[in-house]
Amino acid sequence: MRAEARARAVDKIASLAGTPTDLVTFWRSCTEVIATVVPHYWAPCYFTVDPASLLITSHSTRVSTSCPPRSSRRSTTARTSTSS
Repeated sequence: MRAEARARAVDKIASLAGTPTDLVTFWRSCTEVIATVVPHYWAPCYFTVDPASLLITSHSTRVSTSCPPRSSRRSTTARTSTSS
């Protein structure tokens, strides 16, 4: 990743953070910026956390509810073998 691209992304997100808007709109605006500089699979997800407990309090993603085709995603489930 080029340093100039990262610097532009940081500046753009800082600019977006200064714009009065709701949180989901901010996340959606940042998605376009982040996608150009951060390698990712499918789409970014955003979480808010409670600062005291660090528990996740909300989640947002801008993707459809269906998964990408099976051939284009890696399985995250453990494979088990059956024994006779």
